[in-house]
Amino acid sequence: MSDQVYETAYHREKQARLVAEEQLERLSKEIYAKNQELAKAYERLRKNQITLVQNEKMASVGFLAAGIAHEINNPLGFSLSNLHVLLEYSAEINTLLTNLKSQPDPSRAVSTLLNDPHLTFILEDIPALTAESIEGLESVKQIVSDL
Repeated sequence: MSDQVYETAYHREKQARLVAEEQLERLSKEIYAKNQELAKAYERLRKNQITLVQNEKMASVGFLAAGIAHEINNPLGFSLSNLHVLLEYSAEINTLLTNLKSQPDPSRAVSTLLNDPHLTFILEDIPALTAESIEGLESVKQIVSDL
C-alpha cells in the first residue's frame, strides 16, 4: 500500500471518527437535556400527586366533619327545641300560680286550675319532653365519646 492511499484512508478514518464523536457529543447532550426534562416532569408529577393526596384527605375530613355535624345537629336541634317549649311551659305555670295566689277563694281556683285541659296537657308533656331531651343529649355525648 502506498503512503498516499494509507494517508487518504487515515484522513477518511479520522474524519469519520470526528463526525462520530460530534454525533455522540450531540446525542449525549440531547439525552442529558431529555433526562433533565424528565427529572423536572417527574418532580412536577410527584408534587401534583402529593397535592392530590392532600386534597383527597381534606375532602375525606370534610365529608367526615359534615357527617358528624349532621349526627350531632339532629339530637341537639330537637333537645334545644324541647328546652324552649319547657321554658314556655314554665312561664305558663308561673302565670297560673301567680293568678291562683290572687284569687279570693283559692280552693275553688285550684279546682278550676286542675281541670284546665291546657295545664293537664303541659303536665303530661313535660316528662316526655324532658326524656326526649335527655335521650338527644345522651346521643350527642355518645357520638363525641366515640370520636
